Amino acid sequence: MTDVYIPDPIVLNILARLPAKPLLRFRCVSTHWNCLITDPSFMASRRRIFLTIKNLHIIDHSDTPHSILKISYPLENLKGKQARVIGTFKGLVLVLYDYRYRKSSDGIIILCNPFTQMCMILPDPPETRCCRLAYGHHYCHRIAYAYGFGYGENLDDLKIVRFKENNELCRYDNRRGVCEVFSFKKMTWSMSQNINIKDIKFEEIMGKFVNGYLYWLPNKDSMLIVLDVKEMVVSELCLPFRRPYDFHHSTRLGLIDGCLCLLNKSINKTEFDLWVMNEKSIWLKRCSFTLALDLPSRGRFHYPICILNDGRILIRDSNFQLVIYDISDGSYTLMNLLLDYDDISTVHGIEYVESLVSPLDVCLA
Repeated sequence: MTDVYIPDPIVLNILARLPAKPLLRFRCVSTHWNCLITDPSFMASRRRIFLTIKNLHIIDHSDTPHSILKISYPLENLKGKQARVIGTFKGLVLVLYDYRYRKSSDGIIILCNPFTQMCMILPDPPETRCCRLAYGHHYCHRIAYAYGFGYGENLDDLKIVRFKENNELCRYDNRRGVCEVFSFKKMTWSMSQNINIKDIKFEEIMGKFVNGYLYWLPNKDSMLIVLDVKEMVVSELCLPFRRPYDFHHSTRLGLIDGCLCLLNKSINKTEFDLWVMNEKSIWLKRCSFTLALDLPSRGRFHYPICILNDGRILIRDSNFQLVIYDISDGSYTLMNLLLDYDDISTVHGIEYVESLVSPLDVCLA
């Protein structure tokens, strides 16, 4: 029987459409196929959305129709716990599992690779003592934190940053406004002595990392909070617009072509402005657009979940339907995943690039 030769571009085009499990198995076909699959340029083409609701989902948005894969929890006892995505690095996703109203722990932080399903539980942050709220409230209040995930000048300077918000009602809260840092090089938590954000409260508690800096949206109308991860210095950056008085969830931070961007929503909930920051930290308006009039939604309310690197937007509408909207031509794709009412406050997403990097490779580097 004559061997059939298939050119590499055709093989790569086929492999790029496969889900993770068969792709990992096909590494064993031959040495050549293993080299094709493990090549960084091939893996870089596999951009996915990591979505947290009641369950974890992976959305392959690189082709039409989009596929949605439900994945298992890293640990069985995490089922039912609210998950928030802190950030991503080399195909790894950092996830915070929140234990509501639990005195002994603020949650569990896990570094996982959704592609290989490998994960690692990170050491617990410093324990925070809770108290009963004033004015006769008989329950333990939740400590509010803002998180970030990034590195300074070098990749081996990878850190988790955690800001603790000011809580004037807590009689134990004598460390409010401080910054706690987890170093992957040392695998320990420490407190940064030079940072104090006592008067800052955050609207978006998960920061966006771009070129050595972390950015957060605070509950103020015209600025971003910026952290230089190398120097551990906090500063403020003015927004290119003034947010309306009722600005809650009207602005979304994201990345487009590796640059920080802002999606600002108008009061009528359908008109948007997209701003992109260039390498000189200057804001440029890329476009203004109105969502397609035929996009189905009760009440015409659209809530952006995350901005994709190519400029498309993952949106939740008033029908609890997930939609990927393309601002370049006004087209959209309805996802085959309908949310429940209880999912509204728990759905979070981030785009990442699949890789074969193990969490242990980062922690032991």
